[in-house]
Amino acid sequence: MGKTDSTSKFFYSKPKNFLSIVKLFYSDGRLTEKNLQEISENLLVMIDQLMEGKGKQKKKKILERYRDTVKMIQLGKERIIVGIENQRYMDCSEPVRVMLYDVMEYERQRKFIQWAHEEKRDLRGDEFVAGFSRKDRLVPVTTIVIYYGKEPWKSPKKLSDIQKKGNGRLGAFEELMQDYGINVIDVRRLTDEQIEGIGSEVKLLFGYVKNDGNPVKLQKFIQKSRKEFERLSKETYEMIAVMTETGKLLEIMKDVEVTGGYNMCRAIDEMVKAGEKRGMEQGIEQGRQQGMEQGRQQGLEQGIQQGMEQGIQQGESQLGLLISRLFADGRTNDAQKAAADERIRKEFYREYGIAQ
Repeated sequence: MGKTDSTSKFFYSKPKNFLSIVKLFYSDGRLTEKNLQEISENLLVMIDQLMEGKGKQKKKKILERYRDTVKMIQLGKERIIVGIENQRYMDCSEPVRVMLYDVMEYERQRKFIQWAHEEKRDLRGDEFVAGFSRKDRLVPVTTIVIYYGKEPWKSPKKLSDIQKKGNGRLGAFEELMQDYGINVIDVRRLTDEQIEGIGSEVKLLFGYVKNDGNPVKLQKFIQKSRKEFERLSKETYEMIAVMTETGKLLEIMKDVEVTGGYNMCRAIDEMVKAGEKRGMEQGIEQGRQQGMEQGRQQGLEQGIQQGMEQGIQQGESQLGLLISRLFADGRTNDAQKAAADERIRKEFYREYGIAQ
């Protein structure tokens, strides 16, 4: 089980946090923490009809799935099992995955009922074969997916969205197909009013995640609940770090521990200071590199200019020497040619032994 799963499991195992999620869908005032019942096993195991291998090597394959968090809600004589699954990324097969969780829970219930009948030996006929009587009933199961991603949830929300469509060509068969929908909470798309109405530590988590990409709004949200953020529980602090993918918060966690919790305000201040320090160091290094490059460029430009000046002076000196010798030898026409034509001038340089 990864860090995300273990962190969310502990966070939503708290009755107040679990109840806050349920109340987003079920607002009946009768629902309190007293209505919640723990389910001792989050591991769902299914072995029937799952076979692997061939021939004599064929054997049953054990399929295991771990729920992030699951509890039973008791309302009078009625009960329902609610599971919570946490997602940082969209899963296009989410309806299948959720359906599998729910089906495995139903199968787990059916198995317990079957084992109870086997101990009592109270079934006959077809009911004995099935291990399930006409009076037996399963507790309803539903799953809530909490999505923390930055992009809006665009993945399918029901099984029919990922089924190959018959476009009417399958006729009556299409009416026989059963659909399966899922319940998704898109945290970053919740309104401020919705978050304010949640209460418990879930409000702090959802508000932080929603405003994570906007420093001004995040600071404003934190100020509203500054006392709570100065003493967050370990589970809430870790959930914020994991769901916003801020590894630095986990690195400095021990440094911001206070009596009764962890000071998120101090953690943010330390990250800001560390960022400023890194920025200053990077700025100094960048400035140094730019200064060196600018110095090299200036030196190169100065060198080119000086070389050009020296070259011009040297060229003028050579041409003046050549002209004076040509005039001395009475070669006035050749002197004019040398001044006007570079090719002829080079020939005269070689003739008079003047270095170029």
